[in-house]
Amino acid sequence: MAEQDRSHARPIGWGIVGTGAIAERFAADLAAVNGARRVAVLSRTLATAETFASRQGFAVAQADPDVFYALPQLDIVYIATPYATHERFALAAINAGRAVLVEKPLADTPLAARRIAEAAEQRGIFAMEALWSRFLPAVAQAKRLIDAGAIGRIRQIDAELAFAQTLDPQTGQWNGRDADPTLDLGVYPVSLALYFLGLPQRWRVERTRIAGAGAVSSATVQLQWAGAQASLSCGYDREGANAMILRGEAGALRLDRHFLQAPAVTLFKGRGPALASNRVGRLADRLPLPGRKRIAAPPRGHGFTHEIEAAMAAMREGATQSPIMPLHHSVATLEIMAADR
Repeated sequence: MAEQDRSHARPIGWGIVGTGAIAERFAADLAAVNGARRVAVLSRTLATAETFASRQGFAVAQADPDVFYALPQLDIVYIATPYATHERFALAAINAGRAVLVEKPLADTPLAARRIAEAAEQRGIFAMEALWSRFLPAVAQAKRLIDAGAIGRIRQIDAELAFAQTLDPQTGQWNGRDADPTLDLGVYPVSLALYFLGLPQRWRVERTRIAGAGAVSSATVQLQWAGAQASLSCGYDREGANAMILRGEAGALRLDRHFLQAPAVTLFKGRGPALASNRVGRLADRLPLPGRKRIAAPPRGHGFTHEIEAAMAAMREGATQSPIMPLHHSVATLEIMAADR
């Protein structure tokens, strides 16, 4: 669609459930998207909802879910609450006839995710997991290069996503984060691996726990396809390389640090020992690799803009799912992450 036509497309009314930090950033990006109307916000208390609505330019503040979901101007609801509540809020929205964009992960269990997908399918309503990384310009650029054969057939994917956190032994949480980094961080590399290679044939997940506290400090995920494999890791116990490397028969691609909000993709042409390495950090800019080319593709705003535009485009076309982030991939990611639970 031409840029001139985009501003005249059918407006879409947005509501937000939740008023935390991620909701704040999402709302700020929403304000920059043509045709996105900021209709309402839902919070547990009316005062919190009113403060958020006033700050972010939403017309209505609500603490009553029934009144919120029944608002006639509301087309789609972004769910920004803790993931243990995603199923409850998503099903309430779908049952009220509203489309949903659910912050990652889609739910806390594969079964809950399947219930969301089934409800949306039965009602013919658009539903999508808000895993923003799939919609980033750098990821789109990487996909175009792969589809054009720039690195040949993918044989190996390596990724690390880890941020050093401090464990609170009283709560079992890491700086207020969830006790298990697999659903907080691990979903990013797993979901992107599925985006590039499809559903794997086999997988294995191994978690490392802190003695005594029982909290998960890190995890590794091994995925296998016919002729390809992935070695992925996440954790709160270190500061990681936080890049994703896709190695092919004719070169490699790196989604640069931090790849969950990748600012660029680097293309390495040719073969050699450096490209064969299984260590994410080996493909650093200082290495004398052949044919290196960095393609800058920074996200707009906080990074949510691209998934917002994709959801709105799908809704305007009458689609019930996104071809970039289909629900069966969201369910499969949770099935993988639940492997050893």
